[in-house]
Amino acid sequence: MTKKPKPLITELEWYQELIEELKAIIVETRFNSAVELLRGKWELGKRITEEELNFQRAGYGDRIVETIAKDLGISPVHLWKCIQFYKKFPEKTFEEVLQKLPGGKAISWYKVSTLYLPKHKEEVKKEKDLEELQRNCSHEKLKCVKCKKEFDWFELLQWVEEQKRKM
Repeated sequence: MTKKPKPLITELEWYQELIEELKAIIVETRFNSAVELLRGKWELGKRITEEELNFQRAGYGDRIVETIAKDLGISPVHLWKCIQFYKKFPEKTFEEVLQKLPGGKAISWYKVSTLYLPKHKEEVKKEKDLEELQRNCSHEKLKCVKCKKEFDWFELLQWVEEQKRKM
């Protein structure tokens, strides 16, 4: 008597159902974590904005964002974006914010921070520096005609920063 070959596990119905369920868990988790990330950014901005009057009374003014960012271990630009996020959506609850966000719950922090919030002066300066570098260096597909070095955008921004430090 010959044995029937064992079917591949990927062909079994219960296995396919398991894979679909696992994929759904991954999608839901990613979605929930994106919403929670937005909630955290909004709450940071809200809490700092609530203390704005205390910062002004104490005479800290504009320097407070840099101080708080340093103590939290995040960039001042990032923290400033959190504050702008709250100021753009100063609702009582985050659930109200979600209802007003373009794209609702499906929106990401990247989209919020790049499409719907103003640019920080440092972001504007970096963009201008990059444009100036490209004008002066004649980059073709991020390859410098003068020095023949190829850059990706991140390397190019780092190179611009190094050139500024040398000056």
